[in-house]
Amino acid sequence: MRLSRAWLIAPVLGACVSLCVVSCSADGGAPVPDPTGDTLPADPAPPGAVLPPQGDAAPADRGDASKPDAAREGGAADAAADAARDAGPPAPTPGTPCAQINEVAQRMCGACGTQETLCLANAEGGGGRWTDYGACAGEIPGGCIPGTNDVAACGNCGTQTRSCNQYCLWNTTACVEPPNACKAGTVELSGAGCPTPNTFRTKTCSQTCVWSFSLTCEAPNNPNKLTIATAVDGVVSGSFPLVDTQLGPRVSGTCPTATVSSTKNHAFQLVELFNPDAVAHTVDCWLDGPTPIDTVMTWYASNVPPNDDAARKACGGGSVNDFCPAVLGCSDGDWSGLTGTAAPVVPAGGRVLVWYGSYYGHPGASPTVGDVTLSCKTK
Repeated sequence: MRLSRAWLIAPVLGACVSLCVVSCSADGGAPVPDPTGDTLPADPAPPGAVLPPQGDAAPADRGDASKPDAAREGGAADAAADAARDAGPPAPTPGTPCAQINEVAQRMCGACGTQETLCLANAEGGGGRWTDYGACAGEIPGGCIPGTNDVAACGNCGTQTRSCNQYCLWNTTACVEPPNACKAGTVELSGAGCPTPNTFRTKTCSQTCVWSFSLTCEAPNNPNKLTIATAVDGVVSGSFPLVDTQLGPRVSGTCPTATVSSTKNHAFQLVELFNPDAVAHTVDCWLDGPTPIDTVMTWYASNVPPNDDAARKACGGGSVNDFCPAVLGCSDGDWSGLTGTAAPVVPAGGRVLVWYGSYYGHPGASPTVGDVTLSCKTK
């Protein structure tokens, strides 16, 4: 049986084609497409991946992802060059020639403001020159000049550093105070080193925010004093303003276990009441003044100022009032008063302290400091 020559030639041609394909691939040339038209399935994309559109060029090599771009592309020098390119051409210098008559150019000024110059035609012709710049406009209110640095005073003789950023706003560090710093001008009493009961050393905070103690121990000598009337219904009054140089926590709640606020910016005042009579007296006390101040009020059963939270909580009795009872006749309901079980009891020949302070911290939306009159009526 004779074999067809075509049948004999087919295996040889197939082998030749296979060899050509292998040879081309090995030489680095482009692979020959599968003559059958079939393609291998592509690898699946990872979840959430976005594939580029067909025909896009392959992305450039991103280098080492662990290094900043500026370092991979030439470091700080390249970064500075990029910033210069982004800033555009330099602003025109007044008096230099310009080509486009009536062109307006700008430059940055002040706290992120701008000012403009005009390309003004020469009177003799032949082009123009840039004028002087106009006034700086559009600055950020309260802003600063980028790159400015300073050191400001803060707190109790502390300091903080400020630097002005590219947005003309201050970046401020935390306030750093000296160890054990106190508020300049503060005066307190301390029983340290005083063996006699109810005697104290005066503890004063200097202008350098350092405490100093008096050399001797003495009975409290409060600067604000009021002697009550010995006759029933007798009224005495005194002016003792709330000031922003004497701030502390606010007292509230029920005595003798009151609550002390965590905020320390409430203006307060202490007034010593003295009873010269041989018998004890209860007195109604209230506050008033030309400008209403939302106040709270209580009293303490000795003339020793409460210098810590434990002492502040141990008020005399009743409640800490943040209103003025109608029977006391305050000119405004924001003032406070003490009557009934909250009224101070002054022992015969003895002394007590009336404390009052602003309800809101200073400074506040409502008045927190101002003239205050304390009145007390003997019952």
